[in-house]
Amino acid sequence: MKHGVLISIFRPLLVALFAIGLILGPGAHGNALARPAAKSPLYLTTFQNTASTFSRNFNPFMTAARLDFTQGGIYEPLMVVTTAGVGHAYPWLATGYKWLNHNRSLLVSIRNGVKWSDGKPFTAADVVFTFNYGKKYAAADETGLMQSNQITKIQRVGANGVEFTFAAVNTTVLPQLLSTNSMIIPQHIWSKIKNPTTWLNANPVGTGPFARVAKFSNQEYVLGKNPYYWQKLTYDGIRVPALSSNDATLAAADSGQLDWTGNFFSNVQKTYVSHDSAHFHAFYSNVAYPLGIYFNTQKYPYSLYPLRAAISMAIDRAKINTIAENGNEPPTNALAMEKLYPAWVDPKLKARSKQLASYDPTAAKQLLTQAGFTYKGNDLYDPKGNRVTLDLSCPSGWDDWVTTLAITAKNLQDIGIDATTTQSDATAWLDQRSKRLLDGFIWSPLGGISVYNVFNNYMPKSSYFAVGQNALASGLANLSGWYSDQASTLLKQFRETASHKKQLAIAYKLEKIQLDNLPFAPTVYAPYWYTYNTKHFTGFPNKANNYANGSTYLYPDNVKILTTIHPAK
Repeated sequence: MKHGVLISIFRPLLVALFAIGLILGPGAHGNALARPAAKSPLYLTTFQNTASTFSRNFNPFMTAARLDFTQGGIYEPLMVVTTAGVGHAYPWLATGYKWLNHNRSLLVSIRNGVKWSDGKPFTAADVVFTFNYGKKYAAADETGLMQSNQITKIQRVGANGVEFTFAAVNTTVLPQLLSTNSMIIPQHIWSKIKNPTTWLNANPVGTGPFARVAKFSNQEYVLGKNPYYWQKLTYDGIRVPALSSNDATLAAADSGQLDWTGNFFSNVQKTYVSHDSAHFHAFYSNVAYPLGIYFNTQKYPYSLYPLRAAISMAIDRAKINTIAENGNEPPTNALAMEKLYPAWVDPKLKARSKQLASYDPTAAKQLLTQAGFTYKGNDLYDPKGNRVTLDLSCPSGWDDWVTTLAITAKNLQDIGIDATTTQSDATAWLDQRSKRLLDGFIWSPLGGISVYNVFNNYMPKSSYFAVGQNALASGLANLSGWYSDQASTLLKQFRETASHKKQLAIAYKLEKIQLDNLPFAPTVYAPYWYTYNTKHFTGFPNKANNYANGSTYLYPDNVKILTTIHPAK
């Protein structure tokens, strides 16, 4: 499966070949004069999401339906902030920033000389427009800062400045504002679009390196070089083939057809690297984020905490790691932060965090009966007398998740739950997931450079969307439909202080809220799946030069990689 720093602000910083044809022209006495052979375009062949067919949709705000490299290839951020290595921050469409008014305002310097892919100048006015467009249309508020009124005013300052004014001091905002949730759109195009949730944007205009649709079919498309790109590009574009499953992807990778993937390959050294060890590489770098089982917490009986806690205790995380993930995804505790943010974990909560995530079916059954659940033979019934069922779903072809859910379903059957598994087309599944139409599935609250980012993605009221709406529209990840008023207040307090001591105390309280509610049950830590082929391109991040996280789908790291790699000599 392929499975979303500025040190003074972000604490801590973790931040086939063309045949050589001869074109013959008329020559004196019948001599044929040969023109130089046309060069074959050099495309990077890669993809982000498995798909059996493509529909031409490059709308950056249609999260589930937008095509690969809409983010990164076509649209760019203001800065590229990454946790790779020791953390890096790269100026991009913005060249710098300065805090003003006791950290209530931020002045961002916009890069001069950039053009959109249609040749029109990119200016600070486009940045102002992008954020105000998000204020007008919720679906376009990728940062979540406009709809939540955290930004109260945006204005252009001079030729290349944009000033953001905040409702309150926010010491955590820079990655969200400038990098991970930032995609700048052209005012001269999008000012004419009155419904950003339906427009397909078939011929996009962006500042990105490969913002021109050079070819398109339902089985393959090519994003060609932006002729006006602000950096030097050494190859001609990105070729994206339709690959419907991990098996299809592995077959293409093993045959050398793919240059870069973000996939999980089972036994990757044997199944991929060994096929051409001089060129095929796998780099499963640092822990990326926790994965877990999400519940529809607004639906009975998943709304009951004891059921969620019992499910957590019934899951054999070690088996998921060893069987489904080949030992690449170590088990989590119930906080799922010990390997990501060890210095932020409350020592007093470690034992409980471990207990809630320890495989113990007997204790899980005991918890259920104490909470009013009953057994008829081996079958579990909820306090209202209904059989407890849970359908666990994932995209077809995401092999490790298919296996994970099979293990999980068996675990839940062992405590009396009628657990089943289903698979569906990835595009349809992602849409259902985003609209909270599933009762049980694997996903992640994602993360960032501190615990704040994890909790802010699913705990505050501002992250809540009703069933049928896109729960990822704000750039957050509340896919369970649960939120906490107390957590909303605590997260606000976290944003408004620069004191590490105060932030740590707040983090401890947020951790207790997670353990007291478990809106999702963490299971394993995911790495950034990442393989690459150096036969045609070099310069990919690796252990020695970990300048960006390598997964193809990870924005904005992917734009840094796209503009760093170069043809192999």
